[in-house]
Amino acid sequence: MAPGSSSTRKGERLVRKDIGRKLDAKRTRRHDVILHLIAEEAEAGRLCTTNAFASKFENNRGLGGKDTIRDRITVLSTKGYIKFRRDARDLGQPYTRSKNGYLVVKDMVVATDEEVIDAETGEVTQATLPVLPSHFLCPRSEALLRSRTRKCGCCTTPRRAANDPLISPSQ
Repeated sequence: MAPGSSSTRKGERLVRKDIGRKLDAKRTRRHDVILHLIAEEAEAGRLCTTNAFASKFENNRGLGGKDTIRDRITVLSTKGYIKFRRDARDLGQPYTRSKNGYLVVKDMVVATDEEVIDAETGEVTQATLPVLPSHFLCPRSEALLRSRTRKCGCCTTPRRAANDPLISPSQ
């Protein structure tokens, strides 16, 4: 397009559109699989760090190698689909020395050792606890910042605390 042209491109492909659509579909499928697997692992009582998840699912379910999985997790974190929980000992998980902590997705629950009996049906199921993030990845700076709300940051924007040293007043 010529400079000063009134029409803008808005991210549409100009060449190789078919290949681009195919790669977009593959990337979207990987994102969906990763988000589903993180939630599935937690429902089984296992929270994962980024490296542990990448190692466990390397070359499984069409996700590719460890580096590819880590890159996809970084993209999903930057877009806000994945948050982090630094300390999950209250959920029965071991302490992690990971830089980011455990992976957390929207509406995620972790299974506990306790059993719950449904009052209506009498069915015995494993008790679960909601997993709420403690940190999120800033989309602008990619810095790991503390969530100021105890609500899931996947569906709400965290409020800025006036006295929080991790957030500059300009945000």
